[in-house]
Amino acid sequence: MLRLYGEWLLGVEFCAHRKARDKSLFFRGSLLFLRVYGDADCPPSESFFPTFSVNMRRFLVRLLYFGCAVSGASAAPLEKLWEKDALWEFSRESFEDRARGLGFEWTSQQKESARSAGADLTLGGIPLAEAVARFSTDKISGLVLQFYTRGDSGSLARADYEDLLRRTIDLVNSLSQAKPQSLGKDPASSVRAEGMLWKSQRTTWRLEYSMSREITPQGLKMRPEFLRLELSPVLSKGEPVRGTAARALLNPRAGIKNLPNGDVLIEGIPMVDQGQKGYCFPASAERILRSYGMRADQNELAQLSGAKGGGSSLSGGIEGLKTAGLRLQFRVKMVDQPEIRELETLVREYNRRVLKYGQKAQVGPLSGGVDLEDLLSGMRPEVLRAARMGMKVEKSRFFRSIQTSIDGGHPLIWGVLLGLVEEPEIPQASGWHARLLVGYNSKTSECLYSDSWGAGHELKRMALDDAWMMHQFTMALIPTGSDSAASGREKGR
Repeated sequence: MLRLYGEWLLGVEFCAHRKARDKSLFFRGSLLFLRVYGDADCPPSESFFPTFSVNMRRFLVRLLYFGCAVSGASAAPLEKLWEKDALWEFSRESFEDRARGLGFEWTSQQKESARSAGADLTLGGIPLAEAVARFSTDKISGLVLQFYTRGDSGSLARADYEDLLRRTIDLVNSLSQAKPQSLGKDPASSVRAEGMLWKSQRTTWRLEYSMSREITPQGLKMRPEFLRLELSPVLSKGEPVRGTAARALLNPRAGIKNLPNGDVLIEGIPMVDQGQKGYCFPASAERILRSYGMRADQNELAQLSGAKGGGSSLSGGIEGLKTAGLRLQFRVKMVDQPEIRELETLVREYNRRVLKYGQKAQVGPLSGGVDLEDLLSGMRPEVLRAARMGMKVEKSRFFRSIQTSIDGGHPLIWGVLLGLVEEPEIPQASGWHARLLVGYNSKTSECLYSDSWGAGHELKRMALDDAWMMHQFTMALIPTGSDSAASGREKGR
C-alpha cells in the first residue's frame, strides 16, 4: 500500500506534464484509490491515511472530482450530441459521425446499442462512469448515462454521493429547462430506486438513484449504489414507440428460429456489456429480462445480490433475482444443477482414473456443502475430462434440458468454470463465469451461447463435450403468465 501511495504522489508531477486525457486518467485513478483505501466515512484508524482527518479526506475526494471534471471536460464532453437539438434525429450512421471522439463502440454486430466507458466522458463538467446509446429500427431510442456505479467506480462516501446527486439535479434542471417531478420509490424498479422526472419539448429525463444498507464495524450505514440518468424522446401523436423489440411476454416462443443448418436459437436478446465490473451474472439476467420487455439494469440486480466490483456469488445472485422477480413479475427456475449423488459419481469416476498417479492424487470423500469450483479446480484436467465423459446419463440430461428450455422460448443463464476448456480471445481466463445459452444444434451436438462482453460475443458455439466439461448449473427466468420452461429433471427422467 505504501508503494502505491508513493506512486500516487509521483503522479502529481507526472500529471503536470501530460495532456488532458492523461490528467483525467490520473485524477480518476486517484479518486478510486482514495475511495478504496481512504473511505471518507471511516475513522482515521480504519483508513489507509491514518494521519488525515475525516474532513481532509473529504476535501481530497472533492478536489479529485474537480480534477476529473476539469481535465475530462476538454476531452469528451457529451454535450456535443445536443448540438442543433439533433439527438433524436440520429441514425446509426450519423451518430457514429457526431459521437466520434467520445469513445463509443457498438456492443454487437446488429448495432442495437453503443457504449462508452473510461473515455473521459463528462456532462456539464461532471464525469460519467458509462454511457449507452440504444437504437431501434434506424433511430436512436434512448440514452443511459451512469454518473456513478459502485461496480465501475468503487465505494463513495455518502456525503460525496449526495453532493454528486445535488449537482446532477442542478445540471438536468439547466439542460431540460423544465420543472422536476418527484417519482418517489419507483415500483417498476427492482430495487425501488428513488427518482425524478423532467419533460422538455423533445426529451424525457429520468434520474434514478439508490443506496443500500450495509453493516460495518461502526454500525449500520447507507452505501451508495448507482446514480443513473435515462433520456428518451417525447413522441409526437401517432409516432410508434422506439425501443428494443421485446418478445411477447405470453408467447416467448415468438423469438425462436429454426435454421437450415440445424441451429435452433432464440433471437432478439439484447447485448449488455458488463465492462470491467465482473457482473456476468447480473448482466446475463438483464439481457433476458430486457428481451421480455422488462425494465432491468445490471447495477440494480447486483445491488440485490450484494455483488462487489469483482463479481457476484451464486447464492447471492439467485436470492437477488428472486427478490427482483417478486417486483418485476418473473420467477427463477433452476433447470440443471448437480445433486450430491452426481458429484459423488464424478469423484468416484475421477478417483478410479487418477489412481495411476498415486493415491495422493485422489479426491477425498465429499462432506457438507460442496464448492463445485474448488472441487473441479483441484482435479487434473485430463482425468477430469475423462471422468465427465464417463457420466453419459448426466451429460445427455444436460443437453435435453437445453433443448426443452430453448424450444419453450427461454434462454438459460449458464454457470461455467472457465479454464477447463480452451477458449481463445476471451477476457477471462479462469474462474466462475455466467453466460447465456441461447440455442442448440442436435445434428452437430453443439450448444449455442453468448457472453456479456460486447461485440464479438453475441453468438458462439461449443461442442457438447466441452460444454459438459465446464458446466456448473443452468437457470431460467420465466415471466409471470407465460408457459413454464420444463427442465430436464422434470421431463427427462
